Amino acid sequence: MTTAPSRRLIENWLPINEISVEGIREGGALVGHPPVNQLHVCWARRPSSPSRAAVAASLLNADADHNNFYDLMGTYAGVHYDAQRLAAASAAGVKADS
Repeated sequence: MTTAPSRRLIENWLPINEISVEGIREGGALVGHPPVNQLHVCWARRPSSPSRAAVAASLLNADADHNNFYDLMGTYAGVHYDAQRLAAASAAGVKADS
């Protein structure tokens, strides 16, 4: 007698917007480097944030706590909304105090 495999979190819920924002933030680390370091980008390079999210979501059960997932990702649920607020402030010409 076999039982049906339990569903995984990736089958029911995956926060694509939050993962995208985290990936952009993570990929922006190369901005300060000289152009010489950006001449060749390895073809096999994988973005860490989306890879971590896919692996974590495929291992967690479907009923796992979403906040626990964000903790595993090293981010929090509001990262997408923060990015939207920053973009809107930048578009409106609001500058941060230094």
